[in-house]
Parts: sequence; structure tokens; C-alpha cells
Amino acid sequence: MKLKNLTPILAVVILATTSCKKEGSSETASTPLTGSWKFISLTGKDSTVHIFRDAGTELKYEIVTDIASSNPKGLYRFSGNSITAEGVGYDYTSTITEREYENNIFQSEQIIPLSGTIATQSGSSKYKLVSADSLYLDQNMLGGTSSAPGGLNYKLEGTKLSLFVKQTHADSVIDNGVKIIEKLNTALTIVLQKQ
Repeated sequence: MKLKNLTPILAVVILATTSCKKEGSSETASTPLTGSWKFISLTGKDSTVHIFRDAGTELKYEIVTDIASSNPKGLYRFSGNSITAEGVGYDYTSTITEREYENNIFQSEQIIPLSGTIATQSGSSKYKLVSADSLYLDQNMLGGTSSAPGGLNYKLEGTKLSLFVKQTHADSVIDNGVKIIEKLNTALTIVLQKQ
């Protein structure tokens, strides 16, 4: 059974930089993040697990994707309460590890190297500082399957800004009469340099 591979993590990355602009407050207060930040790197890990029963046997398929960027392009601009991505793109290398279990007994593993390019994208979103290390996003620009607002943590070290995106989601669906439990976990680190 072939399941989604890089789709969840790449969707997170693409949507993180291309969210539609949303009307909001005209607040223009300066924050520690105000200014232009060059995109330096992205690293991350995504895990997708599907569990279902077939003829009395519990089947579990796990896909773990590790990703690292190279050749980064673009800027993020923080102004007042808006984040704008301008021409953000990169090349990536990735390893996809697919594992299959029957009744929690390991059956097989397949490791697939992958590389490619995320074309440059632009977009914007509103944000709010929640604390000295957290941002709240008025709309979900983290990607994934939820449309709920979300947040991220950040760490500011001089001219280096690290954004830590974490998202989890669990759901169950019925597919051809079979209940499938799906669990998704994504963790990304985006590093920016003050310009």
C-alpha cells in the first residue's frame, strides 16, 4: 500500500510562505521581529501513521520524512502585525522511510532518498506576539489538515531568528467501509538572518 510521502511536510512549507492576505487591525507597533529577514534554512521532520484492521489483522503504515534545505532564496518582512514572504524558495534533500507492521510486529522498511526544488512563493499573513517566544497566527499558515488558527515558537539571538513550527493532528476516516486512524506530526525549524 503506497501512502502519502512528502506531501504533508512540503504542504506545510509551501503554505507557511504563501498564505493569502487577510484584512485585520491596522496596528503598526514595532516589535523585536520588525524588519527584513533573509531566509537561511529549513530543516524538519514529518511523521504520518495509518492504522486499520484487515481480516482481523491490525496493519500499521508509518512514513517518516526528514528534510533539509539548500540554496535558500527570499525574504520575510515583519511589520506591525504582518508577516510577508517575498520570493521564498529553496532546493531540498529528503529521506523518506516507510515502515509496515502487522499486529505491531515489524514487517518491512523502505528508505527512499528524494531531492527537488520548491519554487519561489510570496504571500502574507497577520500575526500577534503572545509572549517573548511565541507568535499567534490569525489564520492557519502552517499547512496541514486543520483550518484553525495556530502558533509557533521563536528564538531571537542577535541577528538570527529561528522559527519553530510544530503541528499534530489525529483523525479517523472510513474508506471503503474500513476505519483508518491517521496521526500526523510535523516539526520544522526555519532560520532567518536580519538584513
